[in-house]
Amino acid sequence: MRKVKIVCLVLILFCGGACPLSAREHLNNKTVKEFDGQGKIKAILQYKHDRLFRKRVYHESGQLILDTVFKDGMPIVIKTYYLNGRLKSIWTQKSSQAKFYYPTGNHKITIPVKNSKDLPAH
Repeated sequence: MRKVKIVCLVLILFCGGACPLSAREHLNNKTVKEFDGQGKIKAILQYKHDRLFRKRVYHESGQLILDTVFKDGMPIVIKTYYLNGRLKSIWTQKSSQAKFYYPTGNHKITIPVKNSKDLPAH
């Protein structure tokens, strides 16, 4: 259960990231790519109607590790991935559940979580 709590904390920290652009810049239907110092992709942020709609975070190897979809500024879908590309966890507001998987893809555990703020922090 400790690993589940750690993963949830990581999800909360990644989803709470600040927008890299100034508040004055128009973001309607815009995609913003963030790169590390060596030109590797770190994150892709998609905006609709000047609000963050989707945030994808990548490992230094280039593998997608976090994919979050937002509605009205709040996460409604959060997916994390292992470096082998398999789904590690998924939470959806609609299901009110967080599902966790082993690196093999087999289901590990499901816990009820009503909204992203209820994800365990420790």
